[in-house]
Amino acid sequence: MQSSPCPVILGLENLKALVAAKTDTCIGPEYLTDALIHINKPDNGNRISFVEGIETIEATEELLVSLEWEEASKSRLPDGLGDDPSLRYFLGILPVELVGRTDIVKFDSLTEEQREKGIGLSEGYKFGPQMFVSWDGPLPETREVWAIIGERDGTMVFYTWHLGPLVPRYNREVASWVMGMIHEEDLDTQVKRAINALGVKLNRS
Repeated sequence: MQSSPCPVILGLENLKALVAAKTDTCIGPEYLTDALIHINKPDNGNRISFVEGIETIEATEELLVSLEWEEASKSRLPDGLGDDPSLRYFLGILPVELVGRTDIVKFDSLTEEQREKGIGLSEGYKFGPQMFVSWDGPLPETREVWAIIGERDGTMVFYTWHLGPLVPRYNREVASWVMGMIHEEDLDTQVKRAINALGVKLNRS
């Protein structure tokens, strides 16, 4: 019995087919580049996650196809990520010979040195507000890789991928908790636990 194709690999093939067909004005060659390329940008303040030595579409696709992917059930997803039923999240693990770097860390994983830099709250990120720290040191290593695929006109298409942990989405209430923490207000244990699970963006100064 033939096994079903991996949804991540199938999503990649469907994405490339959409780009080649030129029938979707929102998915052109630049979308393919934006979805796949994650490279180190030493002079860019808005740092992104990347795998050392993987700097082309071809190398990225070869890496993604080589990984074993496990789909995360909705119950395993952080708050806010399971709200859209059209999106599916898959976890892969980098082989030990590759070094992944992540620009997102959980709040409770910040080092003392990073905390001393001061924590800010930005409104400018794609999915709303997010904590950030100005950090010129090396990005933390990770082997955790997440791929996201979603439905587009009835077809499952590869959306994007990133390295590091999945973290909850911010909302107005969560943002108010963070502002309270920044202003050193007293927060209850449940709120502190929720903040600890939030992602913090590591940006260059």
